[in-house]
Amino acid sequence: MMKKRIVTIFVILVFVLTACAPDAGKPLPDAEKTPVMSVNVMLPGGALPDRGYRPPETPERCYTDPVSGLIPSGDYGRIWPYLGGYVAGQYVSPREYIGICDESGRVICDPVYNEAKLVEKDGRGFYIFIKSNLRAINRNANPSQYDDRSEITLATTDGSYVETFEYLLWEERRPFEYSTVFDENGYAYTYEWRRPVSYDYITAWRDGKWGVLDWDGSVLLPFKYLEPVCFHEGLAAVLSEDERNYSFIDIKGKTVLGPYDAPPRLKDSWLEVSGREIPSTDRILFIDGYAKFYEAGKFGIIDSTGEIIIPAEYDYISCISDGIAMFANYTYRGDNKPVVELIGIVNDSGNVIVEPAEYTYYNRPVNEDGCAVLYPSSIELKQKVDSDGNKTPYEIDKYYYSFMNNYIFLDAEGNEKRLPTADFSIDELNDELLIVFDKTAETWRLYDYALNPLSPENPGLYATWPLIRGKAEYFFIMEPAAAGNSRYLCRIYGLDGRQMLEGSYYTIIPIGDKFMVRGNMSAGLVDKNGSYIIEVSMAEYNAD
Repeated sequence: MMKKRIVTIFVILVFVLTACAPDAGKPLPDAEKTPVMSVNVMLPGGALPDRGYRPPETPERCYTDPVSGLIPSGDYGRIWPYLGGYVAGQYVSPREYIGICDESGRVICDPVYNEAKLVEKDGRGFYIFIKSNLRAINRNANPSQYDDRSEITLATTDGSYVETFEYLLWEERRPFEYSTVFDENGYAYTYEWRRPVSYDYITAWRDGKWGVLDWDGSVLLPFKYLEPVCFHEGLAAVLSEDERNYSFIDIKGKTVLGPYDAPPRLKDSWLEVSGREIPSTDRILFIDGYAKFYEAGKFGIIDSTGEIIIPAEYDYISCISDGIAMFANYTYRGDNKPVVELIGIVNDSGNVIVEPAEYTYYNRPVNEDGCAVLYPSSIELKQKVDSDGNKTPYEIDKYYYSFMNNYIFLDAEGNEKRLPTADFSIDELNDELLIVFDKTAETWRLYDYALNPLSPENPGLYATWPLIRGKAEYFFIMEPAAAGNSRYLCRIYGLDGRQMLEGSYYTIIPIGDKFMVRGNMSAGLVDKNGSYIIEVSMAEYNAD
């Protein structure tokens, strides 16, 4: 009886639901039309575009399958690097990945490299492509968070020669020279006395040993040396097998001068050869016909014939540059740690032209066209000492300084112009140009060192991060970030104040007469007019 009641209720329920549903054969009534309100939508970067975003067309490929390294071939024509992806994560800085294309924009190699440099020497051009295993980019991070082993590819600009090494050196990045004495924090004293130099040849590291390459990629000296073999003015210092001394060799590998005592290897937090100790022969180069040598724990200077010009009697001595060198000796306390650094200047005849004295790190003498410029505490006492030891008051042709919350500029007559440091920031582009940023108005302008304007006032935020102080070839200006976006677009300008590349991008990397760029939705390689040679969709990868 109960089962019959349940079946009856179920049948009635199905009948009611069926009655409520529209007939299957009848069309549904039209939806009620709602009027659409037209509005002008404005974004921080302007009005919405007339069309939706269309990703760039997939570029043509030389090889069907993905390519994880440049394949040598004589059929490419001119090759170019391009930006093709980047990593962005919580614990690493944004890091682009670089691929390689030909002149027409055809993909030759997929984005696998972290850096690309164009190096030109004696009319010959090479690319250096760097594939790094860095997991974290912050060099101040715990060393366990990064792995400095790299793979560096050397290639001709037509891609016909391609060779991979573990490390390459072809120039000095900064001309830092190291003392063998450590400060109270455990770091070697460092000095900067001269301009950086480019080496005569490329020195390369493979399978734990260093060799020497010519600029056409041919091997000049085999991979058998313990340290980088950096030729300059025809000679290079090489460490002996027992690491107790070094000698100077020519490009045939023949010993020309030496042996001399090998300075101790140093450990420091900033290394030219990434992830390794500073070599014993680091910065032992012939410059202006002179080189330093080490004997019984002290440094001296020899000439290219091996004659001793300055005896080995200094804790540190720089290379002679423009006829003068800086030297330093240290006094010690009971625990054998230096407490006083005494710096002097000696000329290429071995005569001391500036007696040793104590200076602060920021007040050390500098080399200005073969004259030592001394910075006493009073600006009025600033002096210039020539290579013969003649002292003259320093003529102020370009100088500014910060004092009492103001930037103070002095012209040749000593007249002052002031800018409040709270409202302005200043950086040196080169020996003739300053860039001044008005923090309040968010504008920038180029000036000379007497604060005479050299360009119109332009909107934008000055970006100092890519600038090598005093040696800029270009500079970047950032646009204020849009609301809710922490990233800045930037533009690139030449030293004449003109924009070098049309448009704004998150990343701009000059390479030859072109630019690798990363925009909001695409990246690639563009010419100076901003026209894409190769354009790819911007892919963001997880850092892990």
